[in-house]
Amino acid sequence: MHLTPTSSSWLNQVERFFALLTDKKIRRGIYRSVAALRADIASFIDRHNADPKPFRCCG
Repeated sequence: MHLTPTSSSWLNQVERFFALLTDKKIRRGIYRSVAALRADIASFIDRHNADPKPFRCCG
């Protein structure tokens, strides 16, 4: 029998958020400094938090 840890539910959502951040922002950008990367990540988080939606499992 396989038991899923109780913490895996929120951990999966955190991993999905970082995957979304990577796909939508980090891979698409060209960053000439760490400050520029940090600013772009902060703006992504601000826009994401302005209109939050729950993550869906499949689809």
